[in-house]
Amino acid sequence: MLRNRLSILRSQFHGNELQVPCGPACKNLTTKECELKQQQAIRGIARDLYDEAPPRIRALQGLRPFICPFDDLIRWIPAKGRMLDIGCGAGLFLGLAGRSRHELRAIGFDADASAIAAAQTMARRYFPNGRIAFQHSAVGDPWPDGPFELVSMIDVLHHIPPPAQRDAIADAYSHVAPDGLFLYKDMADKPYFSAWWNRLHDIVVAKQWIHYRPIGQVQSWLEQAGGQIVQRSTRSMGPYRHEWIIVRRPG
Repeated sequence: MLRNRLSILRSQFHGNELQVPCGPACKNLTTKECELKQQQAIRGIARDLYDEAPPRIRALQGLRPFICPFDDLIRWIPAKGRMLDIGCGAGLFLGLAGRSRHELRAIGFDADASAIAAAQTMARRYFPNGRIAFQHSAVGDPWPDGPFELVSMIDVLHHIPPPAQRDAIADAYSHVAPDGLFLYKDMADKPYFSAWWNRLHDIVVAKQWIHYRPIGQVQSWLEQAGGQIVQRSTRSMGPYRHEWIIVRRPG
């Protein structure tokens, strides 16, 4: 029964969009109901991708869709082309990208060797043709060569020391192809309860004191670099508050 359920969940990733499992009946559901079904599909895929990973990795990746708005972010992934995920961790976002965008080629990198090992194991199992790949890169190592149709940086900037944050954003944006997109998401610095909740989360999970950067300042940096803001949004999931901007690099 479990294998049958996983097969159904796998089939929901088809074409250019993550498909909700309701099919034609979706027209009879509210937007909220369809979004809920999409979130459930993402959670099932996350469990599937890491079902043979070490227990800590399996638990963290299985829980992450409950606190990260992947359903809002996936829609910005192009149907094909190249994608770069900066600070990819164990590779969940690219795993979801690979399942939902069958012509996409993507690479992610991270400084955490154990997370990258889990990502590489997942990629070998589910993307044996190599179109989804991961590499370990220590801080200061060169990034993969661009350009990319989409560059994503999700929950990374607050782990970077403040003096280096603007350069990190500039480097990320410089890897975007003309007419491509930069997807920047981080945890919000307000309200204070959510900011402190996430700070405690990172003390426990990452064992790190984080450094928030107001999203308005990040937007200003990108606009000064010539970027065009396509979307700016926020969303709360439990005690966590997320904010993101989608930036187009003009051709």
